[in-house]
Amino acid sequence: MNLLKHIEDLYTTIDHDNTDIVTALESAFIKLDRDICAEAMPVAATQQVDEDLLQICTAGSCACVTLVKDDDLYIANCGDARAVLGTIDDEAEVKRVLCEHPINESNSVLRSDHLLGLLMPFRAFGDIRFKWPANYLREYLQSYYKKGDAIPQFYLTPPYLTARPEISKHKLTKKDKFLVLVTDGVWDLLSSERFVQLIFNHQKGIQSFDRFVLNKSGNTIILKLKEINELLLARQQAIKNQPIDQNSATHLIRQALAYTSKGQFDSKLLSDILTFPNPLSIRNDITITVVYFDQDYIDHIQTKQKTK
Repeated sequence: MNLLKHIEDLYTTIDHDNTDIVTALESAFIKLDRDICAEAMPVAATQQVDEDLLQICTAGSCACVTLVKDDDLYIANCGDARAVLGTIDDEAEVKRVLCEHPINESNSVLRSDHLLGLLMPFRAFGDIRFKWPANYLREYLQSYYKKGDAIPQFYLTPPYLTARPEISKHKLTKKDKFLVLVTDGVWDLLSSERFVQLIFNHQKGIQSFDRFVLNKSGNTIILKLKEINELLLARQQAIKNQPIDQNSATHLIRQALAYTSKGQFDSKLLSDILTFPNPLSIRNDITITVVYFDQDYIDHIQTKQKTK
């Protein structure tokens, strides 16, 4: 099952206006989740349940998908991943969950900031334990569920969990340099503001790997001594901040895992974290994608739109 395949299939069947793009993204997420949850249902002919598929469907999975059309950036987020250019309104998300259930459940739907006191993300694929009717859980899941009662406490009006993504739209400008997509294993350790700072500093630092050239344009220009001095000082600062990694995503992971509060790299800490027998017991999954925007392309698109 592939989310991008679902998105591609739906995207090719629509008229590409803004409303349809949002609809296609939502539909792809929901269709994939329905397919996942359907796998756990008993086979119609024999009414037998596949225990392996059932166990898979009791686990949850999150996704953060971005789509760029001209200078429009769409971010579809389901779960606890994060896009730095996206905004996550926690108060709005809590309000959404509460509004989907009777008022008499307001004290039980969210307990200690967790769904039914058990689950942190309010959107996810799978996790049928928070979606199926109670009689389904009792009939099909309980005999295979090895962690106690398959039906959570206060389970009155399912589904409590949705795979419908939160979709944001952002108009790209020349001020937008990059987009960082990260899973919760990273942003548990670094804030969005810190991400941005690290990427900008990294971009300055990796310039020092290139050979220093006074005039990169190749055109004949005359530089004053003061201008040359400023370029050399900037080069000196870049060398001072030269990172270990030339890849931005690797740089972020290293910063998240192995830098102390004083900004010092601790190689032993990194080694300990990466060689821990059961790493998921001390941290969540770590995945990072850094997307740099083509400034010339953005400028071309916006100039073209102005001349229409």
